[in-house]
Amino acid sequence: MKRLYTIAILILLTASYASAQIVTERCWHLDKVQFLEHKQDFWRSHKMFSTSARI
Repeated sequence: MKRLYTIAILILLTASYASAQIVTERCWHLDKVQFLEHKQDFWRSHKMFSTSARI
């Protein structure tokens, strides 16, 4: 019986660790995508204002 509990706990820990890694990776990807969008927006507005300032 002890062995069954040990195996069940190991499977549960492995599954929770794997799901936590998936969630972390998904959050990291979303942060990266949002950062790239902000970066593009910044450069777009920077170019607009710098070209209008030159004229």
